[in-house]
Amino acid sequence: MIQDDEILDIVDENDCVIGQKKRSEIYRQRLCNFRVVNVFVVSTQKYLSPLS
Repeated sequence: MIQDDEILDIVDENDCVIGQKKRSEIYRQRLCNFRVVNVFVVSTQKYLSPLS
């Protein structure tokens, strides 16, 4: 489950942190300059399971 209110780093074109905002605010403003990591685990039965 994605936490809408988690705080993410806002970065500039050099990947330097210039601020922070809530995820929901970033999506609402349609920003694309933030850091996030997605991890997916695939089982031996080839089942895809997202981790959050």
